[in-house]
Amino acid sequence: MSKLIAKGVYKHGNDQLEFILPVILFSEGESIIAYCPVLDLSGYGLDDTSAKDSFRIVLGEFINYTLKNDTFESELKRLGWKVKVEKERVRKVEMPDMFNVIRKNPTLHSLMQHGSFQKYDEPFSIPVH
Repeated sequence: MSKLIAKGVYKHGNDQLEFILPVILFSEGESIIAYCPVLDLSGYGLDDTSAKDSFRIVLGEFINYTLKNDTFESELKRLGWKVKVEKERVRKVEMPDMFNVIRKNPTLHSLMQHGSFQKYDEPFSIPVH
């Protein structure tokens, strides 16, 4: 049985969907990359702080774009997230298992086995309409 990183429940209305995303920091040349495997999003900068800030901007743009275009749930599903409708307009959301995400991505798998990296948790929440 896979261990879940996080899961959430939300209703359309005035609720928030809240998660803690796993993000990996690593060097590539002169840049620091902040990469979130469960959303396949990254930001970069010359140091950890600017890479994290860049990632937050990318994450915000991803959320805004997918919500505006009504593709948020379908994009999560495409990325391996589980989104289940429990009752009318109530959803359960689970992130994919990080070990499966790493196993399916050869570059990430190699980095995790042989590279130098640091993991941090990035909280995020979105209003659910």
